[in-house]
Amino acid sequence: MVLTIPVEQIQGEARARKVDVRKALLTVGRALLTVLLGVPYVLGWALRKVWMVLVTVVTILGTAAAVGWRDAARPRAKSGGADE
Repeated sequence: MVLTIPVEQIQGEARARKVDVRKALLTVGRALLTVLLGVPYVLGWALRKVWMVLVTVVTILGTAAAVGWRDAARPRAKSGGADE
């Protein structure tokens, strides 16, 4: 028994396979591009958040040190003691 397949059917199947391969390549390409661009984006976002926390902490500590410095430099008011 001889099995014959029309040429048009073979060409249609080949085209369908080509389209499937192209879709797969586009999907892989998009995923790769997302990872390639997503990693630096997330890294930059996280570094900015850490930087802002550090700046805030240093600002608070610097302000506290300046207030302490001024308080230590003020002359003390004499309290009414036995020497008066």
